[in-house]
Amino acid sequence: MHAQTTTQFARFLRVREAALLKEGQAATLAEISTEIENVRLAWRQAIANQDVSALDQSMEALYRFYQTRSWFKEGAEMLGMVETAVSTNPLLIGRALSRRARLLVRMSMLEEGQQLLEKSLELLRPLSVPLEVASILSVMGVVAEMQGDYQQSRQTQTDSLAIFRKSGETWGEANALLRLGNVAYTVGEFSQARHFYQNSLRLRQESGDRRGVALCLNNLGSVAD
Repeated sequence: MHAQTTTQFARFLRVREAALLKEGQAATLAEISTEIENVRLAWRQAIANQDVSALDQSMEALYRFYQTRSWFKEGAEMLGMVETAVSTNPLLIGRALSRRARLLVRMSMLEEGQQLLEKSLELLRPLSVPLEVASILSVMGVVAEMQGDYQQSRQTQTDSLAIFRKSGETWGEANALLRLGNVAYTVGEFSQARHFYQNSLRLRQESGDRRGVALCLNNLGSVAD
């Protein structure tokens, strides 16, 4: 594959990144699915060429696609290629590690996921990328919840929420609120859980995140039972 084609597919993913979280998600997933063989080939070529620009442009959309489609194993494998390809770029490596970790957590590979989260946090904290740090903290909160450490989960999610709010990142804020609601629900604080779910729902409705709206409504239904 020529470099021009690699760049083309990097841009193809980049311009569809936002739509994977908002209205048009289903159509965007279908578009990427249609081109997935070309996307796979372009990603591997970017890895082989150590094409930092193409990897940077495509990474978030690629992660969101695999996460939303529940293709966790393949997504983790694709993101796992980055560290050896760009060993001197801590920002790109940290971003790839954190996203790979999230997919591993979705596969209940908690210990390996936690290790990658800690490594990515170590790389990214000094680089003035608060949204990346907030995202890592939020996933760490999920891991702590899955391990039964609800106090640690709540604290980590609260720290994550504060960063997202300060940065004005409403999708991350909505996610942290949902996860705080999950912790509250698990420990039997149903009124608090409802509060978190309702605030997450409001933000998701405002952004057109239909998948997120469905999650919030489902959780609110559980609180109402």
